[in-house]
Amino acid sequence: GRTLAAWADPDLQSSWNRFHALSTFDRRAVWTEIGEARVYLLWKTLDQAKAALDRAAALHTDVAELHVLRGEWLRLSGQPDAAAAEQRRALALRPADPFALDELGTLAAARGDRAEARRCFGEARAAWPDDFTAWQGLLELDAAAGDGQAQLADLDALHRLAPQDLSLWLRSGKLREQQGDSAGAARDYQAALERGSEDPEVLRALARSYRQQGRDADERKVLGELVAQKENGDDLRRLAELELKAGDAKAAAHEYQRAVALNAKDLEAQLALARLQAAAGALREAIGGYRAVIAGKPEAKPELEALEAQAQLAKRPLAGSLLKINSALGAELDKLYRALLEKKPQLAGQLRLRVVVRADGTVEQEELLDDSVGDPRLAANLYWNAHDAHFPHADGKYVFKFDLKPPP
Repeated sequence: GRTLAAWADPDLQSSWNRFHALSTFDRRAVWTEIGEARVYLLWKTLDQAKAALDRAAALHTDVAELHVLRGEWLRLSGQPDAAAAEQRRALALRPADPFALDELGTLAAARGDRAEARRCFGEARAAWPDDFTAWQGLLELDAAAGDGQAQLADLDALHRLAPQDLSLWLRSGKLREQQGDSAGAARDYQAALERGSEDPEVLRALARSYRQQGRDADERKVLGELVAQKENGDDLRRLAELELKAGDAKAAAHEYQRAVALNAKDLEAQLALARLQAAAGALREAIGGYRAVIAGKPEAKPELEALEAQAQLAKRPLAGSLLKINSALGAELDKLYRALLEKKPQLAGQLRLRVVVRADGTVEQEELLDDSVGDPRLAANLYWNAHDAHFPHADGKYVFKFDLKPPP
């Protein structure tokens, strides 16, 4: 009973402890020694395995399992012919022994004899339908033959035998995806995640399978989990597309902003964000976005020109003394303001802008400190006219303030 318990213990260390407790120098049992050898082989501790096998053989040689494990030891030691001979001895003692057939199948596959390997694994499976090694051997043979349907049948059997094996779920998911079965792939990828997979590529594959099925809500959810783990420009852009498709432009803009923050050279995200900003009336931000991508996206130039026309920017950069620039900024602002008053006669308020100027007279930074007017065209006019201006060559910070009131 204790020997059987040791063989049945799934924990290798615990199994070895049980076998070791049963072994004494003055009283050894063949099945105890074979059991220890099995654990040593699983641990790939070949010298200890051989010693245990030798002790077992000294006690009893007509045990099929002894020859199976000795053959496995010989295979692992690089002696395939001797290993095959041991497995045949095991079959002579116990015909159709699935373990011996599995080993012979493994040896045949290693030397490239696929027909013999298939025969051995097939006989092992016939003798023991739940033989994991036989199913796995047939899976590799079917993969080598390029038989996708047979592989899936093998994998379905392996899922039943080893439902917690992540690698098998990933393998069947990829295979189903390759065969165009996106729904089946999604089920397998989801199974892998439920069993503890933390690989972001699994989430990405699941999102891809949902995309192929047109399951936008499920794809959005998975992509949200994915970018929460690790931000990726492709994932963020796709998530933004789905948010926009669902009618949430604000959420879409947020995802595009994350993509741009991750990679300032992501022109696709930058342009998409600029378009969303323009559609939302954020004229000042939209112009900046378009300007950032126009060199790489010249096809967007008409869109930029249309936005700059809304802001009625100066035809040429303002230049001169600080006083002259201040006056010119006010004049450009007033010209646009008077045009807007025709449709918005109550339009009024204050605009204050701070600029940081480099030593060469170009603007390094702008900050809109106050905008009580509330018209994005006026804010964009002041902001970008100041940004484009050529200031006197001196470092400095300057604040420009303009009060806009309708004429009496």
